[in-house]
Amino acid sequence: MICSYCKSDIDNDSFHCDQCGKELFVCPTCGKSGKGKNCVEDGSKLFSPKQKLATTTSNDIQSNTPAVSQPVSILNQTTPPLSNIQPPVFNTNNSIPALRIINNHLKIDVELQDGDIIGRASGNHANIFGQFSQISGQHAQFIFDKNNGWTIKDLGSTNGSKISNSSNWQNVPQLKPHTLETLSNNCFVLLANIEFQIKIVLQSTSTGTQRL
Repeated sequence: MICSYCKSDIDNDSFHCDQCGKELFVCPTCGKSGKGKNCVEDGSKLFSPKQKLATTTSNDIQSNTPAVSQPVSILNQTTPPLSNIQPPVFNTNNSIPALRIINNHLKIDVELQDGDIIGRASGNHANIFGQFSQISGQHAQFIFDKNNGWTIKDLGSTNGSKISNSSNWQNVPQLKPHTLETLSNNCFVLLANIEFQIKIVLQSTSTGTQRL
């Protein structure tokens, strides 16, 4: 799709242009984006994909359809206070702690490996995330850094990624693309509009003790 404002080539399922940030309005007949109320090609009334998705969200969730318009909360989770969120203490044997991303509402609980990509078309978990149109083909990558622990890198996704110490996403900026950002145990990650809680658990030590 070509953005009608800045003429950039963007993903067809985008809500906003990832170059100029404008909300997109699309002709239901020819599929082109446009300005104003009507398509200049055929006169059809333009619609907002974002608003259209919002009107069908409640019905979609009830029918187990994963399309959503607002952040899909993990639900029934108690957000830990900021002061209680600490990065894990790593074992001296340099073992990589296990990383899980969890959204109970969508019944997603995935353990990731170092370098795993989350995307609609790429990565080891495309069979899970391929059903979410708001997730880019290559959305984000999770990387273990020996100095900083687990990190996330947005891969230039259309709808962005965020990190927060709570599930309140108001005024939380999107991550800068292709930049590593450190994750902490029990923090929250927003991929497009799907929220995950991060669980980081160290592998057992020789004494059988697990530390966070």
